[in-house]
Amino acid sequence: KHAASVDSQYELSLHDDTQPQDVIREVVAAMPVTSIAVRRPTLEDVFVAIVQGDAASADDEARLRAELRGGPTQDTPEATS
Repeated sequence: KHAASVDSQYELSLHDDTQPQDVIREVVAAMPVTSIAVRRPTLEDVFVAIVQGDAASADDEARLRAELRGGPTQDTPEATS
């Protein structure tokens, strides 16, 4: 689905029908790798995907995750002070 750089690491999101082993082989062939971890989506990840759909921007996703955790967002007074 997509790839993102997170804290000097890469996070790959795969389609449901993609075999992780195939992707791992391709990544290892393309660049030096020190570690690989397979992570299943959390309940929060699933909720955000359903609520926002594929067209959401990274800022929209971050704002929704902050709201879910009870933190301030750019639309609330706490974030503007």
